[in-house]
Amino acid sequence: MILNPIICPSCQKRTNILPVAEIYFALLENKGKNDILSSLPSTQKKELFKLLNPPSVSRRPIWHILSPDVLFGALFLILLFSALYGYIDENITLLNGIFVLSLISLLYFSLRKRIISSYSKKAQEQQEIAAALTLKANEWSDSWYCFSDQIIFNPVTQESSSLSDFHAHMHHLVELEP
Repeated sequence: MILNPIICPSCQKRTNILPVAEIYFALLENKGKNDILSSLPSTQKKELFKLLNPPSVSRRPIWHILSPDVLFGALFLILLFSALYGYIDENITLLNGIFVLSLISLLYFSLRKRIISSYSKKAQEQQEIAAALTLKANEWSDSWYCFSDQIIFNPVTQESSSLSDFHAHMHHLVELEP
């Protein structure tokens, strides 16, 4: 067994410690590459996997990602082609189709300033969350787990925490997203 250059700040031992990322990916692949992981009961493996998952942000709907102008343009084109198709099939008059398009365009352009400012605000918030998430991901990848003390620690800062505190700390930003 090769000794780690990292020492647990609690028990001051070099054995029974592994990087969090190595544990997580070994559990993800369901491979007990290490003697420590293979000797754990399945309930403890499931709990470790749940608590050691990396920070991530849930996916956003397409209308939160694309600019409102792009969405309006797509809607306008769909309605325009629908109106032209209805005119060709003689289901509606061209005047009725243009009237609906005009109303929707008028409504959008009257509310555009508010819509764009709201979109810009949400986009800025998402950039801030992404930057903070990058820091959390770096912190996650630098963390180690001591099986003896059941703590997570950062060898550089010597900060340590319990599994549940670590999980709460890593996933705090995810709760900020609407």
